[in-house]
Amino acid sequence: MANQKENEWKANNDPESGSIGAPGSEIIVKPEEVPEGWMTVRQISKAAGYSKTWTYKKVLKLVEVGKAEKRQFRINTGQHVMSVTHYHITCDI
Repeated sequence: MANQKENEWKANNDPESGSIGAPGSEIIVKPEEVPEGWMTVRQISKAAGYSKTWTYKKVLKLVEVGKAEKRQFRINTGQHVMSVTHYHITCDI
């Protein structure tokens, strides 16, 4: 009985079909195209030459005062599609 459930799970968890999740669920997750100018904290810190911690704190302050926008994009991280926060900064850091 347990083996039957395991086989059902594997059939419904096929990344080729785009369907993941428990048997009977029809969750289809597709990556989104990230518009130009939107970057992650890691990308911003690399471009600015600052640490990720400093950059994260600075970007959060910019979002608070309205000089940066914050948005989640679903991106392909290799094996999984995950929601990752991106920022669009409208001023200098």
